[in-house]
Amino acid sequence: MALAYMKNSESTPRVIRIPVGDVMSTTPKLELVAAAALENDKLIVGDRALTMDTNIPLKTLLMFYAGITSEKIINRLPGGRTLMRAVRGMAIDSVMIADALCQHFKVLRHCASEQMQSCGVQARVVVLTYPNFLFSREKSRDFEKYMDQYLALIRPIFGLDLQYETASEGQAAALYFCEPFDDVAGYSRVKLRTRELFGDVRSVGRSITIVDVGSSTLNLQSVTAYFNADGEVTESQSSVPHGAITGARGGSHVSNDIIRNRIERSLQRTIKSGSLAQGDIAALLLDFEQKKRGIDYSAKDLRMVYLQCSDPHKSVPLRAEDIQNAFETAFKDGLALLRTELSRMLGLREDFGVLFCGGSFCNPGLHNVVKTIMAEAKAKGKKMGISVTHSFLRQELYWSSAVAVGAAVSMMRVPTTGSLLASSRIGIHKITRPQRGKALWEGLEYADTLWCEDISRPIDIEIPPGASRWLKFFLVCDPDYVVHSVNADGDRSLPSRIRIEPNGESIDGGAVPYDLGLTIRPWDLPEGTVRFLIKDNLICHQGSNAPVQLQLKCFRVTPTGAATKELKDKRYSILLKTDPVSKLLKVIEVKEQPLWCSRCKAELLEIDIDCLICEYSPRPK
Repeated sequence: MALAYMKNSESTPRVIRIPVGDVMSTTPKLELVAAAALENDKLIVGDRALTMDTNIPLKTLLMFYAGITSEKIINRLPGGRTLMRAVRGMAIDSVMIADALCQHFKVLRHCASEQMQSCGVQARVVVLTYPNFLFSREKSRDFEKYMDQYLALIRPIFGLDLQYETASEGQAAALYFCEPFDDVAGYSRVKLRTRELFGDVRSVGRSITIVDVGSSTLNLQSVTAYFNADGEVTESQSSVPHGAITGARGGSHVSNDIIRNRIERSLQRTIKSGSLAQGDIAALLLDFEQKKRGIDYSAKDLRMVYLQCSDPHKSVPLRAEDIQNAFETAFKDGLALLRTELSRMLGLREDFGVLFCGGSFCNPGLHNVVKTIMAEAKAKGKKMGISVTHSFLRQELYWSSAVAVGAAVSMMRVPTTGSLLASSRIGIHKITRPQRGKALWEGLEYADTLWCEDISRPIDIEIPPGASRWLKFFLVCDPDYVVHSVNADGDRSLPSRIRIEPNGESIDGGAVPYDLGLTIRPWDLPEGTVRFLIKDNLICHQGSNAPVQLQLKCFRVTPTGAATKELKDKRYSILLKTDPVSKLLKVIEVKEQPLWCSRCKAELLEIDIDCLICEYSPRPK
């Protein structure tokens, strides 16, 4: 947990890592144990939970509480199998989980209040983070479920009057490395600004992929970092195509879960006889946690490891194949995602660097496997004339707080929604793929301009039958557009196209066109010539940070441009807001509505009560 703030005369935010611990603790630390365990039919939280055999990470409990109950997902999270067994045996229920989470949030609130009082500041915004993989499964709505329950539990504790924002763990980690801030504790980031990672510093920016492998997930974020005259990173922009957030389940604690199963099988007779003391399994797992930092699971001469607890008769031998299976299973999905991202970056034919951070890289086995993967990527890049650099951030001092600090820094100097919209151009980007086979989707090199400030430009696009298999549309934004030009007659013009940069970089180091976060599929629209039109009477209040509503109409037209008024014609009411992580506009809510009344064919408006009644009331006799 971290606190970021600025004094009136300062231009760079200050950051403090908030010491945390039990409320009565005299030895606070930077990491609070976020785990719970069963004791006397209750879930206890904090340090003591780690000494219990049934300890489960609170993140896993929150996943389950949010309704993400698929065993395929939960079982692959730390403590997931333990949780599912307890739920099936009715030892743990939703009420107990909510109580444990609230206990934890109250401790966090107490620690944050103490730190803010010490700094003489008050809370204004709370930034909540989530694992990247939740957003990767868009169709499941797991992200919405997770954040809805997270907010429902934490808002009454931290305060209903505060502003709440969200950031993925990957985005937050990237901001930690690529945004300027003054660290009150004096922790230095100088080593990140070396040629080892960035190569020869260029003013036009350098693509960096941040790979954060923690206890339960891999979070991956690609950004373009920009530099000042001294070669220091000054800012960054996400360079992932269409704003995609990628991640995978798996991490060091997942390997612990696999070893737990091995321990339970080894001690099966002891468990059945009832002679296994509470805490024995937890002690064996703690021994594994300490020893695994010295285990190179990729080594050919890997030897058997013995796990010990207080009772020497309950030691558990781990064969080399058991250890290799645990680590390879834990990191399999994450390493596959890393290889995919490296292939994508090489395909852009631009120099790039990769920064690896997270506690899992303290394991020498994962460290060596990743070094091998990067050596292969460097060799491929060399043949293509591409410079590929990488660096590991393995010191606990840095990686343990990267996500928290990045999330806090994200809210500093956030531009208002109105000011961003006033200088932006919005367009529609066509994405296609071959009609046969399983080829990747590819976007055109340009998007058609729909709107800029108070100028609206209709775009007509032909949608043939069966287009859903090979066609879709993204709403995109050009954030650094210089407001419309004026011709000799005094008329303002709007350029018809937005160039989409394939490598996510611009010559002058500014932000480039990006996906706003709205996808439109042809099956939602009528076939034939469809007109895309943004309502042109939108008013931008540049000083306001309130969300702005934008209306996109999609309707079929005749060759002369007249609306045919089809049932599939749509209005998308789109709510835009500044994203604190990227400092760019993003879509936060979309409402899809019919465009015409089904009876009188008049245009339906949210304020047109008579026409709404006309559509839904029974026909008069």
